[in-house]
Amino acid sequence: MKMTSKFQAEEDYFQEESNLTDWRPKKRLGQNFLIDIAMAMNVASAIDLKGLKILEIGAGSGQITQYLCEYAKKGKVTALEIDKQLVEELKKKFGKNKNLLIKDTDALKFDFNGYDAIFGNLPYYISTPILFKILESDCKSAVLMVQEEFGKRLVATKGDSDFSRLTVSIQSVFQTEIIDYVPAESFDPAPKVASVVVKLLRKPENQQVKINSKLLRMAFCHKNKTLLNSLLSSRKELKKNREEIRNIAQKHLSEWKDVKIRQLSLEDWSNISKKYPLTS
Repeated sequence: MKMTSKFQAEEDYFQEESNLTDWRPKKRLGQNFLIDIAMAMNVASAIDLKGLKILEIGAGSGQITQYLCEYAKKGKVTALEIDKQLVEELKKKFGKNKNLLIKDTDALKFDFNGYDAIFGNLPYYISTPILFKILESDCKSAVLMVQEEFGKRLVATKGDSDFSRLTVSIQSVFQTEIIDYVPAESFDPAPKVASVVVKLLRKPENQQVKINSKLLRMAFCHKNKTLLNSLLSSRKELKKNREEIRNIAQKHLSEWKDVKIRQLSLEDWSNISKKYPLTS
């Protein structure tokens, strides 16, 4: 297939054009680089990027970066990369590109506010903290490549084994959708598991759900218990004794007190969050 990108798409960039002859993927950084060009294009075109301010987490070899720059047109792409060797290679590869800023920094220490869209091929070990940083930011959308197991948590519904605190937190603010599946051979080195591409779109303000994050966190520490029993197990954190918690559950949370945590929907958590603070 003939590539129409203004950038030369090169799967063998490191082998033929880079002087990183001794470069090896760093396991401690969870490095698995996308080598599927069609997938890179699909990820970058998942949302309309024209004129947007875009943040890319973990630019790696720049496979997705090049298409973000192209599709953003007059927009601006900020690409984060923690590997200093790769930063130097990215600067050589994209040195003449005027709508790209490459930053040698740790994404976990970077401020996500002020960006319209966030992209990233996320190592498993930072996926959860990155998602919570996105949740706390003002970004309007995100397109993330994550391990399949993790991606299923973002789109899970009540009762699913993947339904988690992260599920409720993310879905309270974003619409979530798996838009593509990525086989292991699409990466170099190939990971042991497949990945998925998840798209997050921020809900309108009047459709977002306010959740008591402290209560949610404590409840999911005991996710296989009923709401009442999970609260009883968290009485030290709640600073209440058994009798106080039982009274609260009976008076204000009777509709949900005998329901298991995993069976509580996003709407349930919204209602629980509205009622519980009144009793604090």
